[in-house]
Amino acid sequence: MKKTVAILSLCICVGILTGCGEKKKEETKVVECTQTQTLSTYEIKSNFKITAKGEVVEKVEANETYTSEDASIVDQLEQTLNLQYENLNSSYGGYTHKVTKGEKEVSASVTIDYSKFDSKKFATDKKLESYIKDGRLTLDGVVKRYELNGATCK
Repeated sequence: MKKTVAILSLCICVGILTGCGEKKKEETKVVECTQTQTLSTYEIKSNFKITAKGEVVEKVEANETYTSEDASIVDQLEQTLNLQYENLNSSYGGYTHKVTKGEKEVSASVTIDYSKFDSKKFATDKKLESYIKDGRLTLDGVVKRYELNGATCK
């Protein structure tokens, strides 16, 4: 009888100890957003892939294509996009980009690594403090920002 109680007690202790210290794994979530804008001199088609762990955004991968019949507009867009992403990286960090120019279009592939991104500064600059949790941008906040700019997210 004593052996049975001792074995049962040992099993209970082992069960309790193996459950202690386990960290809850946060679920990886992916939200994809698309947007098309037609302006007077060019069209923009954008795809955004937002990856988050739990409620916190880890990265955004964006692919944007700007199309115009005017070669001078295409040249100007190429310069503007390179400058824009270089400035964003200087201000907040975490940006890598590649801009490719064709005859009638410019494509930009951009990744924002939010582990290297200054979310607090960005939120303060853009008046988005409510989108911050634990010093990082939230998934709901980033999705809301894209949707407010006209994107459709799912």
